[in-house]
Amino acid sequence: LTQPFEPHTLLEKEIAIQLAPSGTHVRVAHRIRNRGAFAVELALWAISVMRPRGTAFFAQPRYVPHSEQLAPARPLVVWPFTKMNDPRFSWGERFVRLRQDPARSEPQKIGAYDRAGWVAYASVDDLFVKRHEPRTGAHVDFGCNVELWADAGILEAETLSPIVSIAPGGEAEHVEVWSLAPCAADLASASDDAVAELIAHALAT
Repeated sequence: LTQPFEPHTLLEKEIAIQLAPSGTHVRVAHRIRNRGAFAVELALWAISVMRPRGTAFFAQPRYVPHSEQLAPARPLVVWPFTKMNDPRFSWGERFVRLRQDPARSEPQKIGAYDRAGWVAYASVDDLFVKRHEPRTGAHVDFGCNVELWADAGILEAETLSPIVSIAPGGEAEHVEVWSLAPCAADLASASDDAVAELIAHALAT
């Protein structure tokens, strides 16, 4: 799917979708081409809009005792409207969760640099997982490569590329792999161990 280039930015955006021969895997390549005369610096931002009443997850860094590691593990980024005591958030030892609630209209957003390489959304009886390749280099939003947004209507599961410079006539690409797995449990209140087991099974298939 390729749109006409934007006359004000001179950028051409494309999404290439490739279905696996079997199973639920979908490779989604997000591309931007520079049709202008000068280099453009940007990050590719891949937003997946989820249906209501589900729960999104991304992984926390692996726990290491204070006596073994003093350096920080990663940035955790908030916005001016982020309320960390909002009941839609859960701050577990292994996962950050954000629940979509149609009864709560105020938006919430959280971002992080994720080394696990996935963000997931559990809804009804499905677990949607979108994988990305954590890449080095500068990132926007104080270093984020994953972000979650929720309001009364939707939840967004987002991944971001590093900041790239696209020369005239050049392009940049950011690839995700989507998959679905059955999920009978209510992951909004499930233990971290139960969530980890389901996500590990989804990532292995």
